[in-house]
Amino acid sequence: MEPFREGNRKLMEEYFGKDEDLFRMDFSKNRKWTLDNTEMERDIISFIGSVAVQLRQENRELRARMQTMEKEWSASRKKAEEKESGKKNPLRKVVRGLKVKTTGR
Repeated sequence: MEPFREGNRKLMEEYFGKDEDLFRMDFSKNRKWTLDNTEMERDIISFIGSVAVQLRQENRELRARMQTMEKEWSASRKKAEEKESGKKNPLRKVVRGLKVKTTGR
């Protein structure tokens, strides 16, 4: 981080009006990462597991929403088809005209 210290201080001055480091520069308390770090393995497994659970729940919710939308779309389509078929059928128009003439309604 030392090569970036000066640039980070300039950012801190420009955006926050403070003359101090943007990040903590004391890394003495941090443990050095090792290739066979068991904590990292646990963290990765835990992270992947939690992401899988979250994605599965989101997938279930999206499927439920999709089913609801498909039902609504199907009902709307059926209504539209019924309206269209009533308008285009010439026999219905003739039958309606005959009813009006004979019954007066």
